[in-house]
Amino acid sequence: MAFKLERDKPIPTDRVKYPWRDMKVGDSFFVPGMAVSAIAGSVSGASSRGAGKFRCRAENGGVRIWKIA
Repeated sequence: MAFKLERDKPIPTDRVKYPWRDMKVGDSFFVPGMAVSAIAGSVSGASSRGAGKFRCRAENGGVRIWKIA
């Protein structure tokens, strides 16, 4: 298998996929097409990095995440 090499492609500076640090207690966001088990690691990681405490629940074909503390 051959890979196409690309030059001068900038490295993305925004690594955050979800708005953990922008959230205030009581805020929530919805991730469509996601299972709770698939996003649990991201939620746990955000909590362990000091972004707050979060709760997630399955909702209408996706997951809703709330900041609770």
